[in-house]
Amino acid sequence: MKLTIRINGTDISALGLTPLDGTLDNLMKPAEMKSVAYNENSAIDGSIAMTRNRKVKRREVSMLFLLSKQNLSELMDAIDNLITVLSEGKDNSGINEVRVEELNRTFRLVYSSFDKYSNFGIDGKATLSIKFVEPNPKNRS
Repeated sequence: MKLTIRINGTDISALGLTPLDGTLDNLMKPAEMKSVAYNENSAIDGSIAMTRNRKVKRREVSMLFLLSKQNLSELMDAIDNLITVLSEGKDNSGINEVRVEELNRTFRLVYSSFDKYSNFGIDGKATLSIKFVEPNPKNRS
């Protein structure tokens, strides 16, 4: 299955990106819950767990892509452009809207870093792991 992914309204193919195995898995992984708060009142035995309306933690997401260009020079230019696009986010907000049509979801992610570079070749291709933070996993549409 070919994923249809847009970053800030731009199809990833326009950025030279192709999603690799694991990208969808990382996006779909549920966020962890925040720690349970406990009332340690000295007037009661034990404690009371505050379990109603628990909230989720922010989460880190790594997305794996193949970046393809004609040669190494174009590859480096594409990486520089990608860093600029991801750093600025949508409308210079710093927040990237990553839309996956097959999931009917838009994830709001803050660019963190290129976690891994590998398989650089003179053919202009490289494997990239782009690391994001999802500040509020409940803020999806």
